[in-house]
Amino acid sequence: MLNLKVTPSSLFIPSENPAAAAAGGDDEEGGDGGDVIEMNWHCKAGMAANIDLVKEEFAKARGLRPVKIFITGPPCSGKTFFGQQLGEHYNVPHIHMEKLLSDLTSWDQEKEENYEKRQAERARMIAKIKATRAAEKEALKAKEDEQRRKRELANDDEEEPVEENAAEEENPPADGEDGNDGGDGGKAEAKPSSPPEPEEPIDVTVEGDSDDDFAVIEIKEKVKAFLKESGESRIPDHLINAAVRWRLNRNDCQNRGYVLDGYPKNAQSAADVFIITPTKPVKPPPVEGEEDPEPEEAEGEEGALKPELQTKIYPESVISLNATALFLKRRSAHLQAQQLAEGLKWHTAKLVEKLKAYNADNAIDLFNQPHPSDCDCVYPTTKFFQDHKTEIFEMDADGEKYEMFESMRIYIERFGRPYNYLKSVKELNEEREKHLIEEEKATAAEQEAGSSKDQEALATQKAALEKLFEQRLTHVKAHMAELCDCDDLNMRQFLMKYIIPVLTEGMIDVWKHGPLDPVDYLAEYIFKRSNGT
Repeated sequence: MLNLKVTPSSLFIPSENPAAAAAGGDDEEGGDGGDVIEMNWHCKAGMAANIDLVKEEFAKARGLRPVKIFITGPPCSGKTFFGQQLGEHYNVPHIHMEKLLSDLTSWDQEKEENYEKRQAERARMIAKIKATRAAEKEALKAKEDEQRRKRELANDDEEEPVEENAAEEENPPADGEDGNDGGDGGKAEAKPSSPPEPEEPIDVTVEGDSDDDFAVIEIKEKVKAFLKESGESRIPDHLINAAVRWRLNRNDCQNRGYVLDGYPKNAQSAADVFIITPTKPVKPPPVEGEEDPEPEEAEGEEGALKPELQTKIYPESVISLNATALFLKRRSAHLQAQQLAEGLKWHTAKLVEKLKAYNADNAIDLFNQPHPSDCDCVYPTTKFFQDHKTEIFEMDADGEKYEMFESMRIYIERFGRPYNYLKSVKELNEEREKHLIEEEKATAAEQEAGSSKDQEALATQKAALEKLFEQRLTHVKAHMAELCDCDDLNMRQFLMKYIIPVLTEGMIDVWKHGPLDPVDYLAEYIFKRSNGT
C-alpha cells in the first residue's frame, strides 16, 4: 500500500494567501518555500463551465468564423433561391419564416417524447414507493398501537413497586405519563398533537436518464399555447421575434452562422429581434449586520437596463434585392406555372397583396420621415442596419443568377474568406468553369433548337405557298379555258349563253320585288351573279 501526501505547487497558490503558500512549501514534503508566482486561472471551474471560452479559442485557432447573413427584398425577387444557394455554399442553416415555426413546434420532438415517457415512468415509480411507504407506516402504527394496549393491560393488572415510585419522584414522568397514584390507575394521558414529520424525498432513477436531459423550450410552449387557445394561424409579432432570436442562438447558428431570409420585415421588427433590454436584477434580502449597497451600485444597475445590441446573433452581411413591378409580375407568372406543374399552390394574386405590404414597410420615401422620437413612423429594414454601421449590399434582381451569386459571395467575404471547412478556391474555380461550359452548351443547344424550329417553320410556310400557287394556277387555267371557249362563239351565241339567262332572271326578280329604282336593282343583281353569289 502506497500512501502519498500531495500538496499544491506554489504556482497554484494565489499571492493574496501567503499562509497557504507557506503551508504548500513545507521542506518535509519537498516544497521549496519560494516566492509565489502571480497566475490567473483560465478555466478554474472546468471545461464544461467554460465551454463558450473553449469554443472561441478553438474557432480562433482554426480560423473558423460564423457567416451571418440577412437577405431582404420584395416578394418574388429571389430571396429564398439565393438564401438556399448561400446556405449550401457556406454550410450554414437557411432560416425561412414559413419553415421556422414548423421546425420550432417539432424541435427535439423525439427527445421530448422520451422525456415525457421517463417522467411518466418516474411518477409511476414514485407513486408506488409512496404507497409502499404508506402501507409500511400503517403496519408500524398498528403494531405500536397493539403493543401500547398490551402495556396498558399489564399496568392495570400489576402494582408498581415502591422503588419505582421513588425513582419516578426523582425523575419526573415523561410527556403523556401520569406520575400520581390512584385515579387513572397509571394510565397514560393523550399525547399532544405534534407537527407531521417532513416527507423524505424520493430519488428515482429511470432507464435512459442522462446528464444531458431534456429542457423545456419556453418559446415553443408559448407558441403551442397560443395556437391552442386562439386557433389562429397568424402568430403575433412578439412571438415571431422571440422565435427568431431563439433560433439564431442555437449552436449551429452560433458556431457556423446562418442565412436569415426575409425577416425582419421593417426597422422596428429588426430592433425587436436584435436589441434586448435586460430585466432588472432582483436585489437579495438584506443580511443582518451588513450595510445597504451604496448609491453608486444602484446607478450601475440602472445602467445595465439600457437596450443592448445582441452582437452574438447580429448579421455581419446584409443583402437587399431591388426589382421593378413588371419584373416581379413576370417572375410571379413563371413561378405560378412552375409550382402548378409541381402540384404546389401559388397565385399571382398573392403578389399584389404581399408587394403592397412590403412597400408599406420599405418604400424609399420612408427614409424622409421625421425622427422616430418625433412621430410613430415605420422605417425600412435597411435603415436599422445603416444606423448600426453595417455595410448593405444592394443589387438588382434581374441579373444572371450565377453572376449575382458571385457578387454576393465577394461582398460576404470582404473581410476574408471564412475557413468553415468549405471548398477551396481551386475547387470553386473548377466549378465556375464547369458551370460556364454547361451554360455555353445549353445556349448552343437552345440556338440549334431555335434554328431547327425556324427551318421547320420556313419549310411549312413554303409548302403552304406552293399549295396555294397550285390552287390558283388551277383556277387560272379554268378561267383561260372559258375565255378560249368564248372566243370560238359569235356574238349571238355568246349573248344567248352567258347574258340572256342572267338578264332574264334579273328582270323576273325586279318584277317580283318592285324596287323604287329598277335599273339600279337589276345592275346589283347582275353584279352578284357575275361573282358567283
